[in-house]
Amino acid sequence: MSENLYKFRAIDKYAIDILMRRRLFLSDWENLNDPHEAKMLVTMPGINFHMNPKRLKEKGLLDDLPVTRVCSLAATWWSNLLWTHYAEEQRGIAIGIALPGELSDIQKIKIKYDDEIPQESLPLGRESIIRALGHKSSEWKYEEETRLVSFGNDRRYVEGVEITDVIFGLRASQTDIELVKELVKNSSIKLSQTCHKPGTYKLNRAEL
Repeated sequence: MSENLYKFRAIDKYAIDILMRRRLFLSDWENLNDPHEAKMLVTMPGINFHMNPKRLKEKGLLDDLPVTRVCSLAATWWSNLLWTHYAEEQRGIAIGIALPGELSDIQKIKIKYDDEIPQESLPLGRESIIRALGHKSSEWKYEEETRLVSFGNDRRYVEGVEITDVIFGLRASQTDIELVKELVKNSSIKLSQTCHKPGTYKLNRAEL
């Protein structure tokens, strides 16, 4: 298993699926929340194309546009922004994940944060899409994101992940806490809840 990463989620059927089936869902890249996702700068004589893969396909610049699926994970659990944006305004959970050592046909990418759209040359293909998905604006740097990327509609899950710990947000309800406790009982999964770090806006956690 690899280093610990975190998946932030509301306590919903998708979080329960991760906890019960030990797997991560790979979503279609077009469902990601940043409208600049996968943009590339393609330079040709007299014109620049500043577009994502779908628009480049429509322009005839990308011959093969495979189904591209992505799962996003964070390197940290203590970012207030991550909790607010991805865990139902701190009502949800951060699930500690250790990935299998062998990911087969899934690419693992650590995001590079800068303010330059990656430049690509023709012909464009899967590697161009991978490089584009590996860049985000520096405004997203707090996420410290690692992405898992697959090509093809058949590869919708990363199976066999290890759940190391579950952290509840500041506003998690006691009902939700008891539900998750019941789901992971008789396992080695550590449970904790975020709490205020005295005198700061930062987060600590306390074991449950």
